[in-house]
Amino acid sequence: MPRPTSAKTDPSLRAAAQAAREAPASVAALVLDVLSRQAEGRLLFAGKEHVAKKAETHGVTAAEVGGEDVLLLLERGPETERQRALIAALMVEGLRGHLDDPKRLERFARHADWLELSTDYAPYAAIDPVLEDDAGPVWRAVGVVPAATGSEAAAAARRTLRQVALRHSVHPVAAEVRGDAPSAARGVGDDEGADAAAVEGRLMRLPPTGFRGLLRLVSGFAVLEWVVRGILFALGLRRPAKLRVVEGGLRLKKRVVLLGRVIRETDETYTDRAVASVGRTHRWPALPLVAGALAFAGGVVIGGVWLFEGMRSGETVLLLAAAAAIFIGGGLDLGLSILLPARKKQVAVELAVLPKRRFQLVAVPEARAEAFVAALRDRVTR
Repeated sequence: MPRPTSAKTDPSLRAAAQAAREAPASVAALVLDVLSRQAEGRLLFAGKEHVAKKAETHGVTAAEVGGEDVLLLLERGPETERQRALIAALMVEGLRGHLDDPKRLERFARHADWLELSTDYAPYAAIDPVLEDDAGPVWRAVGVVPAATGSEAAAAARRTLRQVALRHSVHPVAAEVRGDAPSAARGVGDDEGADAAAVEGRLMRLPPTGFRGLLRLVSGFAVLEWVVRGILFALGLRRPAKLRVVEGGLRLKKRVVLLGRVIRETDETYTDRAVASVGRTHRWPALPLVAGALAFAGGVVIGGVWLFEGMRSGETVLLLAAAAAIFIGGGLDLGLSILLPARKKQVAVELAVLPKRRFQLVAVPEARAEAFVAALRDRVTR
């Protein structure tokens, strides 16, 4: 029977889901193919020859995922809970390319029934941790009651299995399929539904304003920040995040990714009352501000050069360095945060929550940002 599908309650499943998401698509497709054939033929093991043939078909010559040899596990079968969780997670990850194919999802549900009831695999438990917000189509397929085949007891077992799987899922589509209705008793962080407003982008801290902001530019600290960001970016550090309107408030899901591997993943929730302000940076109104700031900084630099050439004094080097710091800091801070996203029709969604938390998601598609801000404002001002 399926285990609860919250990855937070099962460390081995959480690790397996993460490894599956990072695995090559060909490896996930191979595992889905092999386990589907295994379930279709009611086989406990796929066999070395069959695995080798399927691996050749999918162009897989070596498949090490999460420190495990996937080809070897498919040939002889997994022996530990960690290995079984990894294979089940890879099978579910293989569905990612078939989420718009109802027939393929229906086949998966049939095969998952047999694997759950006849083997130690638990593919239903891996659906939410692996596919996360994209799991809706799979749960809709699971919610379709299979036609009665074989004995009445077997049909009842399959129906019960799917009911338990749906009950353990935290996905809103699973709740819809099993007939749960949203109520005031639901806590913050429960999804409103598959169409809930959400934005994805890179998480960044909002720079300070007023005197602190001016001091940051003049002191050259803005330059230092961008240098550090550039180094971390070159090292492969990314901070993707997803901000979603949910029942009762907001959910912020953020990750720290280094060289393609998630090294930290956290969820934060905020109530509607904690939202102090929300907005997005507009495309055109900010451009005069940017142009003016850069023109001012450029004038300071040119003036410093002229002064340096005229006086040829050591003290003017400090003035030139300060002017250069203003120019570089202002240019990078304002230009890269506003001008470059504007060229791509991308904006930043800025959010302030009580007591003193301010952040922004940058590189958000303009249409998505407008829809999200409108939905959140409607919620907050009710």
